[in-house]
Order: sequence, then structure tokens, then C-alpha cells
Amino acid sequence: MLRALLTYRSYLTAAIFLVAVGVTGCGQESSDNGSDSPPVDLQTTSYPYHPDTREPPANDLDWSVCPLNSDDTSFASGVAECADLDVPVRREAAADGRTLSVFVKRYRPVSAPRGQLWLISGGPGSSGADFEAVIDLFLRLGPDLEIYMPDHRGTGRSDRLSCPVEEDPDSLSGSAIVGAEWQSCSSAVTEQWGSDLAGFSTTEAAGDLGELIDRTYHPGDEIYLYGVSYGTYLVERYLQLYPDQATGVVLDSICSPGSCDLLLGYDRGFNTTAQALFQLCAEDPSCASQFDTDPWSAAVTALSQLDMGYCSSLGWDRTTARNVLGIMLIYAQLRDYMPAVIKRLTRCSDNDVAALSHLLGVLSSLAGDDPFFSQPLSTNIALSELISSPKPTAAEVRANVTDLVASIDAGPANADAIDVWPIYEPDGYFGQYAETSVPMLMLNGDLDPQTPLRVAQPMGDHFQGPNQNFLVIPYSPHTTLTQSYVDEDGNTCGADLAGQFFADPAKTLDLTCLSEVEPPNFWGYPDLTPVIFQTESAWADEAPISAASASVSAQLQRLRSQVLGASGARHRP
Repeated sequence: MLRALLTYRSYLTAAIFLVAVGVTGCGQESSDNGSDSPPVDLQTTSYPYHPDTREPPANDLDWSVCPLNSDDTSFASGVAECADLDVPVRREAAADGRTLSVFVKRYRPVSAPRGQLWLISGGPGSSGADFEAVIDLFLRLGPDLEIYMPDHRGTGRSDRLSCPVEEDPDSLSGSAIVGAEWQSCSSAVTEQWGSDLAGFSTTEAAGDLGELIDRTYHPGDEIYLYGVSYGTYLVERYLQLYPDQATGVVLDSICSPGSCDLLLGYDRGFNTTAQALFQLCAEDPSCASQFDTDPWSAAVTALSQLDMGYCSSLGWDRTTARNVLGIMLIYAQLRDYMPAVIKRLTRCSDNDVAALSHLLGVLSSLAGDDPFFSQPLSTNIALSELISSPKPTAAEVRANVTDLVASIDAGPANADAIDVWPIYEPDGYFGQYAETSVPMLMLNGDLDPQTPLRVAQPMGDHFQGPNQNFLVIPYSPHTTLTQSYVDEDGNTCGADLAGQFFADPAKTLDLTCLSEVEPPNFWGYPDLTPVIFQTESAWADEAPISAASASVSAQLQRLRSQVLGASGARHRP
């Protein structure tokens, strides 16, 4: 049975972050890194070290050289700089003296950058490490911008909020926290932080971000921020606190204040988006011809039949099928196979059972344990700020998904925490919007299950000043920067628009790419079909074939790097 647990699938494989090492003149490593390895030539790595030729800010952080990829102890992947900033746990109680440490990593592509680009991950609970695997993309969008990747407080290396016993690999569900574990996890975080658990809020994290920018700013710097998913909610809170600090802001896959509900609306959004996708199948003669009835009706029927024991040799129940379809809906190309999954469920031949069983394994392999993601932090913010009012009961949250065709059951994953977690009272910024004239580019896909248009649109309705543009990208799921494909080379409309904005946020955007985004391809992709089904055809009743292991590995890595900062991509069997 597929359990949609809130566990992070990592872009990296490391369990421990390499302690930053020092550097002396000409960028040569000088500090002992705990091994007998010879000094690394920091100029010959994939992303070499570029010393800053500018005078440092008067109150700059204490930076040390560190690997660009957090699992790379050899620096072969590239050379970044890392620093920590001590901040009050709660600024309103700063006199109490309790602090926590906020971590930030940066990469400087040139010695005298035009400015800064801050990459703000989401979840909530994700860290800046999300962006390391796609650093190439951001270097292409801002080749003369210094890239910053902070871990917002409570995640990664920023005093990660944790429940060590419940997250132990040998616990009930490994690193995922489930069921009765929420009670003991709640007790653990309360014992450690007490009332200061309220310090792990969006507002305090936004304050950290403004302070980090202030400490690293060079006079004349252009300051850009890119927030994705919950990161858009965090960046909007930052704009409430610092309405004039940034030069421009890009919000991708938008979590609007007051509209983002991670317990009820989130799962329902998956089902609505799935229905829209199946409607596109119905409008495609080739796809529609595979069914004896309307494709969405076929999907509803297929899941209902599972509850009655149909296709028992597969071993799936309705929950399993719902979660499989929900996870597929997150990925721009996997979602195109959803009608074929329904066809195979309906036909249920021995070959179909083999293909669907293989698919389940693929979806499992997309997930993984990431030491930087914090499920307790995610739950802390979700139950305190990203929840409908009145607060639903655990029973209501579980019942919310029972009739859905596609969902990752994010709400039920938090159901047992609803009555035991020590939520904090939202502050005066909660549910409000910034009043700012900062240029903004707001992007959302019209096939985004995690932040559907009804969730994203309020942000666009509020920010309508000069150079504040809300754009809907056709066919795109979550993370338009990486998933709104316009060609076979992987170029996206989201990246096109963001690159234009970072070059000049006051310039009128060329919107040509909006008409070039590729619609779903329900017949699949020759290099991907053998990976997910072990067949040459997405639809045909044919015997399994072997896919080259190198191809499988490459395709899975490509899929993992598509979805940034979204807890919905962290569910696994």
C-alpha cells in the first residue's frame, strides 16, 4: 500500500555537510579538512572559485570556502562560500539572549558581480540545498549575479528543528514521522524550545532574510529574489518587512496569504488538476479512443473497482492508486502517462500488472531521505499558518481524500499532529499583503496541483503596480522555471521570462514563449517509457523489456531535479 509520507527526496546523497575550510591568497585551500588529501586547486573545478575584488561590506559575515554541492568532499563539483549568522530566536524577545544560527551558501561566478540573486526554497521545511543540483540554470539566468542559497531557520544547517527519536532510521517509519510518533515528537520539541517554538515562524525567517541581505550588500548592488512554492509565501512576508530592499522579485508557483491550505485544499487541488488533465485527454482523439467512456469517468470507475477487489494480483487498493496518480501529477512528463495508467488498471493483464508494479518502484526511488529537510518545521508552519479556519479535525482531514482520484494525501500525513502539536499564534503580518513598488514577476502553471490558480491568483490580484506582472503559463505543473517546456532540449518558458526579468525588471517582457509551451504528450516519451513501465509502448499490452541501467539513472536524476522546494514532491511508497 502506498503511503504518502512527508519525507524528502534529495537532490544529493550526503548525510553530512562538509565543514567549511579556510582559504588563503589565490584561492588555495589552507585549513585542515580532516583528511590527508592534498590541497585542492580551486580554479580547476567545474565551478571555480572567484575571489571578490570589491571591498567587503562593513558588517560582512565570516565566510569560508566550502563545496558547491553539499555531498562533495573533493570540491570537484565546484567551490562556494559558506557562513553562519546568529539571530534572535524571537526578535520581540531579543533581550532574553537566546539565539539560533542561520546558514547561507553563495557562489560567485565573476569577481565583481552586478548584484545578488537569493534562492528561497519552500516546503515548508526545505533547505537551500534544493538548488545545488540546478545551479547551472540560475547561472544562465543571472550570469553576473552572485547566487545565495540560505537554509531558512529550522531547516538544514540553520538549527534544524528535529525529533531525533522519531526520525531515526530504525523508528516506526524511518525518518518520516507518522501516527503516534507525533505525540512524542511534540513533547521533544516543546522540551527543547518551549515558547520559543513560536520563533520558527515565517515572519522570523523573513527577518533573517532581510538581515542576511543587509549584511552582504555592496553599495550599488542589484538585489533579486526567487521564491518557489512556500518560498513565495516567505518572500511575500519578507516584502512586508523590507518593502524597499529588493530590486526585483520572482515568485514561482504561488502560495498566496490566506489561500494556501495544506490540510484540506492542498489534496483537493490535486484532484481538480487531474480532472483538467483528463479533460485534455478527452479532447485528444488518440487519447480518448483508448477508453469506452469519458477518460475521467474511466479513472473514477477504475479506482472504485479496486475497492471491490478488481485486479487483486496487482495488490493495489484505492489509496495506492490515488497516491500513484497524485505523485505522477507533480512531474511534467510523468503526468502525461496518467491516462495510460488508468487504461492498464482497467485492462489488468499480466503485462499490465508487471508494468504498474514497476512504476510503483520508480516512484519509490524518486523519494529519499534528506538530512536537510525538516518535517517538524514543515508541520509547525503548516498547522500554525497554512491551515483553513476553523481548524479541521483529524477525521475531517482523513475523510477529505477518500473520494479523490489523485492526491498525495498530504493532509492525512499531518492528521495525527493536529491535536498534539504546540502551534503558535500567527502575528499581525499573517494573512496580509505587502505594500511595495518593487518589480515582481509572478508565475504559475494552469496545471499546477500544489498551487492551483485559485491559490495563486490572489497574489496577482493584489500586486498590480508598474512592473508587477502575474502570468499564467499554459500546461505547466509546479515549478514553472523547470517544467514549462517549450522544446525537446528542456528549455522552459518560466526560465525565459525570469531571465528577461533579472536582466532588466523594468523592461516590457517578451511573452512569445507562452504560446510555445508544449501540451501533454499522452503517448509518452521513447527514453522515459521503458524506465517507468519497462515497455516500449505506454499503452500496449506487451511483455516487459530491460532498460539500460545508465538510462534509468539519468532519467531519475532528471526527474528529481525538476521540482524545487515543494513538499509534494517528497512523498514516497
